[in-house]
This record gives sequence, C-alpha cells and structure tokens, in this order.
Amino acid sequence: MYANPQDVISKVIPACRCAVARHYGSHDHVSAAQFLYEEWLPNSAEQLGELPIFLHYVHVGPGLKGDEMIADIYFPLM
Repeated sequence: MYANPQDVISKVIPACRCAVARHYGSHDHVSAAQFLYEEWLPNSAEQLGELPIFLHYVHVGPGLKGDEMIADIYFPLM
C-alpha cells in the first residue's frame, strides 16, 4: 500500500463463494442486499461467510439518474 492524496487504500478481496444479486436504481436503498439477507438466505442452505458484503458498481457515474444506476451485490458465503 502507498499513501495518496485521496486516502484511497488498495486491498484484495480473497477468493470465496458468493451469492450475487443485481440492484437497479439509486444506492440510497439497495433492495437487492435486503432481498439476499431477508428472503434468499433464510430459504437457502447457505450461511454468511466472515467477509463483509461488497458491491460492484456496474453502471454509475456523473450525470446518471438514480434509476439508471446498476450494482451487483455480493454476499460472501461459508
């Protein structure tokens, strides 16, 4: 790691199995994460892993409206 003016830290996400859901819309309320945690997980035979959830922003940027944004939500599994 190295210091930079933006205080950005570079890390590597270790390889792991994940449940993935795609979220369309604003990131103010990520309904895909809520779905994975409240609906999918209890009805699956899976358990959450020890890593935190992470997001892959597929379609974001300046000038995009909230309903145009897309993100993939990853729930690491045991």
